[in-house]
Amino acid sequence: MTRLRTACIFPAVVSLVGASLVVSDSRPGFSPTASRPAPDRPIATVPHRIDPRMHGFVLISIDTLRADHLGVYGRRPSPSPRIDALASHGAVYLEARSQVPLTLPSHTVMLTGRLPAETGVRDNGIFRLGDGVPTLAERLSRAGFRCGGFVGTFLLSRRFGLDRGFEIWDDDLPVGGALELPERRAGEVVGRAKRWLDRIGDSRFFLFVHLFDPHAPYAAPEPWARRFRDPYDAEIAYADSAVGDLLDHLRTRGLAERVGVALVSDHGESLGEHGERTHGFFLYEATLRVPLILRVPGVIPPGRRIAGPARLLDLAPTILVLLGVDAPDGLRVGAPPSATPAKARTQQTPEPASVSRGRPLWPQPPGSVALPDVPVYAETLYPFYSYRWSGSHALVRGGRKLILSARSELYDIAKDPKELTDLAARDAAGLARMREELVRTAGATGGERTTVQEPNAEVLEKLHSLGYAGGAPARGGEDEIERRLRLPDPKDRIRLIDLYDEAVVRLRHGDFKGGRRMLGEVIRQDAGNVDAQTMLASAAYESGDLARSEQALRAALAI
Repeated sequence: MTRLRTACIFPAVVSLVGASLVVSDSRPGFSPTASRPAPDRPIATVPHRIDPRMHGFVLISIDTLRADHLGVYGRRPSPSPRIDALASHGAVYLEARSQVPLTLPSHTVMLTGRLPAETGVRDNGIFRLGDGVPTLAERLSRAGFRCGGFVGTFLLSRRFGLDRGFEIWDDDLPVGGALELPERRAGEVVGRAKRWLDRIGDSRFFLFVHLFDPHAPYAAPEPWARRFRDPYDAEIAYADSAVGDLLDHLRTRGLAERVGVALVSDHGESLGEHGERTHGFFLYEATLRVPLILRVPGVIPPGRRIAGPARLLDLAPTILVLLGVDAPDGLRVGAPPSATPAKARTQQTPEPASVSRGRPLWPQPPGSVALPDVPVYAETLYPFYSYRWSGSHALVRGGRKLILSARSELYDIAKDPKELTDLAARDAAGLARMREELVRTAGATGGERTTVQEPNAEVLEKLHSLGYAGGAPARGGEDEIERRLRLPDPKDRIRLIDLYDEAVVRLRHGDFKGGRRMLGEVIRQDAGNVDAQTMLASAAYESGDLARSEQALRAALAI
C-alpha cells in the first residue's frame, strides 16, 4: 500500500518557504448517564496513617478512556476485570474530570498540578514544558525516590519536557511510515516497566506508566478483538490485561501491599456524541469525565465510592501527601478535604482549594462520602490552533456547567448529564457570573515558563500520522480569549472533520486523486483550515505536484 511520505515534504517545502508548522490533537467519547453508580455507605473514621516508609507509588494513565466503559463505573459486560478488582481494594472517584481533552496538556496537568494557563502547555506538539515549572518527579527524586516513566505514544516524547525528574523516560517508539501511528502496545510498555522495577531492586520508587491503546484507530490484538463487538471496548480489555500483568508483577516482587496505585485517564472519547467522533474539539462530559481510582494499602479503606468533584489537577498533591513528601514552594497545593494543615504534610500552610489549585484527595473527613465542592476548569484550544476556529473553556460549579465558546452553552449537569438542554438563553445572569470567573481563570498566563517547540520534519510526520496539525501559538490573557471567541464555532464546522478524515483514509490507501479532491472541498468550505492545507501540501508532494504542494503550504503558513 502506498503511503504518504510527509517526512519528505516538510524538509523540502518548509525549508523552501522558510517557516515552521505547528501541531495539535483530535480523536473519537463518555455517556455520562450510561450508569452512574451511587456513593456507598459513609466512610468510617480512619486515622491518616501515612507511612514514611511506604515503598513507592505507581501512576497508570490509560489514554482516551471513558469512565463509563469500565465495569466499576457501570459498563456491562465489563471489559475491565483487573481494573474493577483494583477498584474494589481502594477508592473510586465518581465525578473525576480532565482539564484538557488532549494527551500532552492533560498529562502536564497530572504531573505538575498546574492548569495549562500556568504551564503554558495548551496543545500537542508545539509546546515544551519550561524549566521553571516544578514537576512531581523532580520533587520525589529529591526526596530519594527513583523515578521511571514509560509511555506509549510520541505525543509524550521527552522532547516535550515531561521527562524532568525521571532517571528513565522510556519513549523508544517503533519507526513507522507516514500516516502510521507512532505508538507501542500496552504489553511492550508494561514489559519495559517491569524490567526497570527488577533493575532498581529494593529502592523506593515512583513509576509512571502510560498506555495508549484505547486511542483511535481501535484495533485491539487477538484474542481481545474477537471477544468484543465494540472495538473500543476490545482496546480497553487489552489495556486492562496489561494493567493486570503489572499488578501481578508487583505482587510477585512482594510490593503489592507496600506501594500505592492510581489509575486514571487523560480524557474520554465522544464516540459520536454531540457530533464528535473522537475528542479534542468539544468540552462535553463525554471527553471530560474520566476514571480515577486510588489504592493505598493501610491508608485508604477498600470499596469506597466517593462523589464530588475530583480533578486531574489534584493528582500530584495527592501523591505527595500519600507518600508523606513535602510539596515544593512552586507546586500549588490546596488544603485536603479533611481541612487541617497538619494533615496536608506541607511546609507551607495550604491555601483554600480553588479552581486553579490542586488539593489532595485524601484524607477524607470522617463519615464523608463526597468531596467538598470546588470549581472545575477545562479547556481545549485544538480547534483554534489547527482550524482557526474558536477554542473552548469550561467551568463546572455546583452542578452547573458553562462552556465558553463562540456560542456559549450553560447546562444543569446534575439534572441533564447528557447536556441536551442549553440554559444559556434562560439564565443570562447566571451565565454572566460564571463567565467572569471562567475568563479570569483561562486568561491567567504562565507563558514565561514555557518553551515553544519548533517541530522538525520528524515531529510533523508523527503528528500528522495521528491526525494532528496546527497553526501558531497564541498569546495569553483575557483579550486573546475574547478574540478567539469571535472565530467560527466548532459546532458549526464539525461535519467538515468527517470529510477530512475520509480524505486521510483515501490517502492512506493510495487514492491521492480522491484524497486531494476531498481536501480541496474542505478548504473551499473552510479557507482557514490549517490542517487541511498542510495535509494537501503533503498529498500533492507525494503525487509529484511540487507547485501545488508549495502553494498549499504557503497558504497554511499565512493563516
